[in-house]
Amino acid sequence: ARSRATWACALALLRGASAWVRSGHEQINRIAEGLMHGKRKDQVRTMLHQDLFEVGGWELAMTGKHPRTEVLHWHHQSPEWTCSQGIGDSEKHIQCDGHGAEEGSLFC
Repeated sequence: ARSRATWACALALLRGASAWVRSGHEQINRIAEGLMHGKRKDQVRTMLHQDLFEVGGWELAMTGKHPRTEVLHWHHQSPEWTCSQGIGDSEKHIQCDGHGAEEGSLFC
């Protein structure tokens, strides 16, 4: 199943889909929906009150309805984290430096 998802994502990217626009969200949701079966698929449909594919425009609709929330849609961390750096203290616990929640960051 993961192999199919990987190929589907690659094909979507080759066709010019961007995950940051409605069509990109819809394509990713189609892939996710195709990977779910039976009870899980029914649970998601029940929770959302619609099929996963149909919520592709939700983020844009909510931003239009509540424009002040747009800053919450992007995570900016300064300095940017990299996998090789590790995150947090020596035991990898994330610490708040007092500036992590500035300018829309979701760090804290």
